[in-house]
Amino acid sequence: MTLHRTLAMGSAFAMAFGLAGCGGSDGGGSAAPVAVAPAPSPAPAPAPTPTPTTGVTPVAPARFIAGISPGQGLLASLSCANGSFTFAEMPLNGPRVLQINSIASVNVRNGSAGNGLSIIYDAVDSYTLGLGFDDVIAVLPSHKQAPLTVAYDYFRAPGYEFELDRNATSLNFSSITLGRFYSEGTGLCFYAAGSNLGPGITLGLNRYAGIADGFALLSGKTSRLFGSPVSVTVDYPQRSGTVRIDLVGREPPFGEFFGATANPIGQATAQFTLTSGSNYLFDAIVTGPGGSTGTITGQVFAGGGAVGLVFDLRFPNGDRAFGTIATEIPPSDDW
Repeated sequence: MTLHRTLAMGSAFAMAFGLAGCGGSDGGGSAAPVAVAPAPSPAPAPAPTPTPTTGVTPVAPARFIAGISPGQGLLASLSCANGSFTFAEMPLNGPRVLQINSIASVNVRNGSAGNGLSIIYDAVDSYTLGLGFDDVIAVLPSHKQAPLTVAYDYFRAPGYEFELDRNATSLNFSSITLGRFYSEGTGLCFYAAGSNLGPGITLGLNRYAGIADGFALLSGKTSRLFGSPVSVTVDYPQRSGTVRIDLVGREPPFGEFFGATANPIGQATAQFTLTSGSNYLFDAIVTGPGGSTGTITGQVFAGGGAVGLVFDLRFPNGDRAFGTIATEIPPSDDW
């Protein structure tokens, strides 16, 4: 992306079946009976043949994104970094981020506070991205590129890059999504997006599980935080909650990191208090490994079925880690 979903990729098999019939004939009248040879037995149907396993479940033509349908939208919080980037220059489709050399600042933006990212799902491979009041980007099927990783659909055109959870592996979410966004105005951002469509759930003490994605620049080494396990608890009557992130890094950060070795970074934790309102916004201090501290903010989606967060961690030596978290209620509460 835990639940606790594993990072082992799912596989799918298809079965094919054949049908066969049988037949015969009669003789009759005053003439002597004519012997008729018995009809041949039907040929046995061929044995079912499994489709070769690819390690990735194919994506259906009609995308399933956080429980919404074409014409509906999502709201996302953002964790955005500015600094020195290395790009692969691709004039026809715009530049692609290859590396972050240094991070000057990170801006954590809560979507429900009006400064996040809106995602309208227009049609298959078509989205309208909104940043602020007048910054609108049309993501079109012609902008879709070969994926950098099996985890995300990838779109790029002059002015932006956009990665969106494919729901193509065993790391599937049903009521939230996550990904990466880049533009010159916002910098490099990671987001968690959801909506409040659908029935609400009984809001008692709820536990959520999921994964983080993001970027770490530690001691001059860069890595992707994708797949870092996360657990969240929310006590709705008490309006309080906790977050635990077991940070891991994978390489390459802007390539095929899915399935790469997860190198432990350390654990980050936070306690938060819900504010009033239907989205249950919250902001809190997060503490992490190596004396790092920072900010974490988030909101509740899908009527309480999911929690999305974004975070920023600053280390005493100037190192930085930032990213996003997508969690939802597991099918069984056994973790």
